[in-house]
Amino acid sequence: MSEGLTSTTAEPSPTASARATAEVAAQALLDDARRRSRKTGGGTLANRVRTSMLVVVSAVLLCVTLVANLAEYFEATEERRDYAQTMARLLAANSEAALIFDDVEGAREALEPLRTERSIISAHVHRSDGRSMASYGEAATAVGQHAHDLTAGSAVFEQRIDTLTVMVPVHDGDSMLGYVHLAVSMRPAYEGMMESSILMALLALAVFIASIPVARRIGTRIVAPLGQLSVTMSDIALRSDFSTRASRVHDDEVGDLVDHFNALLGQLQDRDAILMSRQIQLESEVDARTHELLESNESLRAAVVEIVEARDAAQQASDAKSQVLANMSHEIRSPLNGVIGMAELLRNTSLDDRQTHFCRTIMTSSTALLGVLNDVLDLS
Repeated sequence: MSEGLTSTTAEPSPTASARATAEVAAQALLDDARRRSRKTGGGTLANRVRTSMLVVVSAVLLCVTLVANLAEYFEATEERRDYAQTMARLLAANSEAALIFDDVEGAREALEPLRTERSIISAHVHRSDGRSMASYGEAATAVGQHAHDLTAGSAVFEQRIDTLTVMVPVHDGDSMLGYVHLAVSMRPAYEGMMESSILMALLALAVFIASIPVARRIGTRIVAPLGQLSVTMSDIALRSDFSTRASRVHDDEVGDLVDHFNALLGQLQDRDAILMSRQIQLESEVDARTHELLESNESLRAAVVEIVEARDAAQQASDAKSQVLANMSHEIRSPLNGVIGMAELLRNTSLDDRQTHFCRTIMTSSTALLGVLNDVLDLS
């Protein structure tokens, strides 16, 4: 019984190796976070931020370039239209007298000044019925289908990829004498657009190159606090020290995140303090209960010793009683058997009635006494 009350020594916890492995893994994560923070100012997140900013800048520059090119295109087209309309009206004014007098030579002389204009592809003076009166440059195209669109003072334009044509009516009062058909090249407009596009592309490239260090600096400024927070979190996870606090760098969303993280650390620290106090209280209670159990164990051991001693004493007393009774039975039985035997012998002699009665009484009493003695020995 005393063996069952003996305490045993506790074996080492089987989670020690797992805890050591977790500490090694946390240290590796901390080293990796610090290395990436020193190398890139925040790891791949900084690269993604810089890439996103450069993509946005590129998209904005592309849109601005496209809008500028479109504006340049419409402006160049409008300039070519104004130029073509001005030249056509000038030619119409010079050809008015020739159309009135049906003077072919006069119409040709009106076309001669156009030779100095390199962008004019062709010019034609038509009578009101659509017949060509004088031509310059390429052969006249079929434009009679547009003649009915001409009204007093109006001009009809038709633009193709590389050519802009304009028809201007020639009037004498309310009657139309004919019309002038002028075709100008769009090449000067395209050349101006090309120069503007190259200039815009170079400007966009310069802006893009200049935005690279700006994007790198902004990305680092945005992500560096997150990198520092990551290092702090890894350090806290490694050392399980919730008293550490992250530093607030900027007054922005990242700073709010740092404040919330520090508040969470404060709550964890308070919880650990409560758990530690509870643990100390439990340990004191366990020590008190253990002391009480030890005292109870000692008391129980003393009681067991007393019981064993009492049992041994009782056993010795019982053995002594049995020995005494055995001795008594032997000492009593022998004389009693002698009395019974002598009475039996006496009864076989010649006795009178009175003697026989006495002898029978002696035998009966001795036999009864022997029975009582046997019963007492059986009970003991």
